[in-house]
Amino acid sequence: MSTDQAITICLAHEGQPPPPAGGTPFVCLSADRQRRGQGKAKLFEFEKRMVINMNIEYSIVFTTCADKESAKAIAMLLVEKRLAACVQLFPIESIYVWQGKICDDSETALLIKSKTALFEEISAAIKGNHSYEVPEIIQIPITDGHHEYLKWIDGNTGQFTDN
Repeated sequence: MSTDQAITICLAHEGQPPPPAGGTPFVCLSADRQRRGQGKAKLFEFEKRMVINMNIEYSIVFTTCADKESAKAIAMLLVEKRLAACVQLFPIESIYVWQGKICDDSETALLIKSKTALFEEISAAIKGNHSYEVPEIIQIPITDGHHEYLKWIDGNTGQFTDN
């Protein structure tokens, strides 16, 4: 399935056939549960459907670095290669477990604004220039945003175009 298709999820009464899907892929789920002596109650009616948009075009990639200098170097690399339209850096304190020990360290967080399709390239660039053995690299989808800002991300990521 391509990322520009939608999936219809219908939560159906047990034993009923799924509704006709037309051209939209769908998944049908049945759900029963006990409710305070009321017996089995359906969670949702057959007719109710939820459409999940699989076309998430923009995302934020989050990572951290040990210091501001290494974070800035990664940020500059991502923007110069047009993998990110913008990278925000900010100091954070992280408490985490590493090799069985609880650690409490100052780090620099990077909030990387980009296009979802560029995640693998962003991830490779971070891994190739990161000091951590296991860098945090998390992609967070942007489900909605200011249209002009999203257009700005389009214009500042990916290949250069002559428009």
